[in-house]
Amino acid sequence: MALPLPDAVAATLASFVQQFDQSRIRWVAQANFHVTLRFLGDIPVDDVKSVSVACARAARVVGPLRLVVEGTGAFPGWHRPSVLWAGLSGETASLRQLATCLEEELVRVGFPPEPRPFKAHVTLGRCRSSCSRELCQRLQAAGEKLREPWLADTMVIYQSVLSRLGPSYVALDCVELGGAPRGGEAERGKQSVH
Repeated sequence: MALPLPDAVAATLASFVQQFDQSRIRWVAQANFHVTLRFLGDIPVDDVKSVSVACARAARVVGPLRLVVEGTGAFPGWHRPSVLWAGLSGETASLRQLATCLEEELVRVGFPPEPRPFKAHVTLGRCRSSCSRELCQRLQAAGEKLREPWLADTMVIYQSVLSRLGPSYVALDCVELGGAPRGGEAERGKQSVH
């Protein structure tokens, strides 16, 4: 489950990552930028309905969120980054409330709890090998100028489709924050959902 980014914000992030080394980092494609609220992995298609119900319940807790994509960071840290990300500011307390409520609803319908705490971010890329200190410093400096406000008004259940070219995401269902379902159909088989 995730919050999709508006096209203009995704385009800004795509331009942002283009200024950096393309060989050492597997950058996320523009169409794939989003804020992950919860990743479930492979689940039976029959479980997508209960995920949709959990999302609809959680989405009622908060209305649309005013968020700002700004700054950069790395997991586990800049000293040895494996994942590079853009941070979020704005109504992040409400965003955390949404993530917490979603987690509670997913546990209620039978999914195991997520052991890691929620960290609001947009994944920009994954390091193929060790990133140089210079690249990390450039990313941090450029991140200080990164600032893109947006309104998050929809939560989407995505199916991750993996290929040798990288992942792509198919929307299975979506709900408006503070509102009602907007539709979507699940396909047959197992779904890698987030």
